[in-house]
Amino acid sequence: MMNSRANVRPYNAQVLIGNWFEDRVMEEEVLKDFLDKRYTGQLASQKMTEVERMSQSVGVFSFIETFNILSFLIFFLSLLSYH
Repeated sequence: MMNSRANVRPYNAQVLIGNWFEDRVMEEEVLKDFLDKRYTGQLASQKMTEVERMSQSVGVFSFIETFNILSFLIFFLSLLSYH
């Protein structure tokens, strides 16, 4: 007598096993959270650091600009001290 179950394959490519529903829900939640953060500008790549915000509001000079200003002030003060 042949085993009738010998040719039966219990799983195929369309069979979902494990916690497939929970995995699908989790993926949807992660995507929804990402899209919400992207829309509101809360992604880490969209956030400005405190230093960047301060430098924009104060108008921080670059090193070269600061060096040029200090060089001019030293030169100007040296001219004043000769008179």
